[in-house]
Amino acid sequence: MNENIKEYIKEYVLELPPEMQEVVNSFEWVSISDKIGEKVNLNKSELLDLQIEIALVLVNMAEISDFARNVENNIGMSKKTAEQMANEVLEKIFKEVSTRVVKNIKSGTNENKVTWGQNINFIMSGGNYFTFLDKLPKVEVNTTETLKKIEVKNVTDLKDKFTI
Repeated sequence: MNENIKEYIKEYVLELPPEMQEVVNSFEWVSISDKIGEKVNLNKSELLDLQIEIALVLVNMAEISDFARNVENNIGMSKKTAEQMANEVLEKIFKEVSTRVVKNIKSGTNENKVTWGQNINFIMSGGNYFTFLDKLPKVEVNTTETLKKIEVKNVTDLKDKFTI
């Protein structure tokens, strides 16, 4: 890939969320695209155009749904070949990038550390979402004392207030 093109891609990658930046920078999508281009006998110019189209999708400047049509128009190949190549790029690059981004996002959250105490903290805070952040102090709740303070009201009193 041309050095100027690499620099432009790096600039646009810096505008992506951190999870996406890490995947795009670490995943060897250029070498995979080289192999895909060799299968259909693309010359250097056509291969560069293919890599640019892939990069445009990766940095969210082009829609993945338009990828096959863009490859067909910009590289100048038949619709059938462009669709086959687009399907291979989808399987080997875009799906892999997507899987890795989801994995990065999940590893950055406390999804595995969910406890029942978080629900209590949320309710006791009056619906303040900051109680879910680790950096802020948590509200300590003694559940047995809290349950003793809760009064259960008679449901029939509420029923009498409605008319049919």
